[in-house]
Amino acid sequence: MHLALELTRVEPSGHDARARGDQRVAKGPDVVALAPGVVGAAGRLWRLAPATRSLLDADRVRLGDGDLTALDPLIGAGLLVPRFRPVAPAAARDTIDVVIPVRDDAAGLARRLGELSGWRVTVVDDGSHDAGTVARLAARAGAHLVRRDRAGGPGVARADGARRVTRDVVWFLDADVSVGDAAAVARRLLAHLGDPRVAAVAPRVRGPGGPRARDAFERDHSPLDLGPRSGLVDPAGPVPFVPSACLLVRRELAADFDPQLRVGEDVDWEWRLTAAGWRVRYDADVVVTHPARPSWSAWWRQRVSYGASLGPLARRHGARTSPWRLGPTTRLAVAVVLAQPAWAALEGALLARRLGRTVPELAPRARGRLVVRASGAAVALARAAVRLLGPALVVLGRRRGLRVWVLGTLARWRTGPRRVADVPLGIADDTAATVGRWLGAARARSLAPLLPARAGRTSDVLGASAPLSASAEPPS
Repeated sequence: MHLALELTRVEPSGHDARARGDQRVAKGPDVVALAPGVVGAAGRLWRLAPATRSLLDADRVRLGDGDLTALDPLIGAGLLVPRFRPVAPAAARDTIDVVIPVRDDAAGLARRLGELSGWRVTVVDDGSHDAGTVARLAARAGAHLVRRDRAGGPGVARADGARRVTRDVVWFLDADVSVGDAAAVARRLLAHLGDPRVAAVAPRVRGPGGPRARDAFERDHSPLDLGPRSGLVDPAGPVPFVPSACLLVRRELAADFDPQLRVGEDVDWEWRLTAAGWRVRYDADVVVTHPARPSWSAWWRQRVSYGASLGPLARRHGARTSPWRLGPTTRLAVAVVLAQPAWAALEGALLARRLGRTVPELAPRARGRLVVRASGAAVALARAAVRLLGPALVVLGRRRGLRVWVLGTLARWRTGPRRVADVPLGIADDTAATVGRWLGAARARSLAPLLPARAGRTSDVLGASAPLSASAEPPS
């Protein structure tokens, strides 16, 4: 069954898209110049129109009519990021309504309300057993309380809260998420809504650390952590979703969560938004913290439930839930991950030849750099295989399966701290993801979460060699 929930399509004229004077911009975080007029970003190649090339090296852009939508092609491709000045703390408080969904976490709620002193807060009690404690905490903090006698899940609670507020922006904040300096976080996130097509923005969510093994592991491997690079949400890109644990949203779009989803409702909502033409931005430079689950059983159930959410998502979004995508570089990645040097060399040569034909501006050296980068997809392929098959990969593939399993398991530590104590937790984390993915696929009766899909334009290293242009004038 496909649930056709529709979101309002983008109407930039309905927002204040006017830039005041010159617009500050920055190059996207992973943009690489490969040849005159050719750049790579997020696995795609772009051929830039002559008038557009100078925009990537600019600090400011003079917009001919003051309308930021003139830069839409570059912003949507991830090549250019508009930089807006954070609003004043008082202005942020006057613009934002905070909505905190909570169920049986009075201690977390008390801490969040303490961090949000002076803000307008709506607490949505989603069927807590001790409703009286939640009500007392909300009353003591001067927060508005919405009581749900029956738990509907976080998406329903957020939607209920969003319908009760009146300000332009809703800040969804889970009771167990610590923001520290709320004004600083809100001001920096709110600045992104200066782009009229940005519907929502989220910070990086990390574990706070602590003495327990789970806490130490969660600091560097939280399932809510999308990594150190900012970007736009793209189901097939480096940022496939952002968690709604801490999320700033335009109010007119904040109540559209699917009530049938208790897990993955934020992913579904974001993918429908992006399909409707909106943008959801991830700002990795803003960091909040979310603790590990209080017990091992709760920790395991969390991981399994996240994997199982792919089943219902597959019924709504199909191949977007696939574990990996087949494209021109897949054979090269398979050859590398299976340690077949001759095969890898052949595939690399064929890829370099295709690059030369597709984008003749690329010099042999640039083509070589792209081939090397494409071979790095072997790590992502091994990670996907481990998350899909888990320890069964060793049984099914024997020696080669063991090689892939070891590579895919250890790949999560290719950057960042390396602690021996994290290895068993990493294996358990991957195994829980495997169990959840297969369980979700079985419940949804869908093979989409289990089978690879053909790469779309976003995930193809060759990409669409399309000209990009903008009507904005380069800075004088």
